[in-house]
Amino acid sequence: MNFRVKDDTARLTSGKSWQDGLAQLALDLCRAVPGGERVVLHGSAVHGADPGDVDLAIIVRDGTDRFEAVRTIAGLLADRSVATGVLHTCFPIEQEACSFKASQYVRNVLTDGREL
Repeated sequence: MNFRVKDDTARLTSGKSWQDGLAQLALDLCRAVPGGERVVLHGSAVHGADPGDVDLAIIVRDGTDRFEAVRTIAGLLADRSVATGVLHTCFPIEQEACSFKASQYVRNVLTDGREL
């Protein structure tokens, strides 16, 4: 069975698409992740239907323990990925990195992303 068929089967079983509940997921992430401020959708999911994965970034306060943030994010996104059949990823970015666009990744998130 190829991955697309597996994704479609999971989606049909759960009744959820990758778009369903994104705003609630963003709210849950901000509440659960220490220092979570806002969530940005980026990558192919911003532009089209039925992406291969859903890329998110969470903007966190400076000094946030990013390892703890990732541990918290992992549980929420694992459940979401199973429910929709589409892989969801999320990386924490500190506020300071946003202010001067510290890397190409941060520039891409801030330039092409959509805040949820």
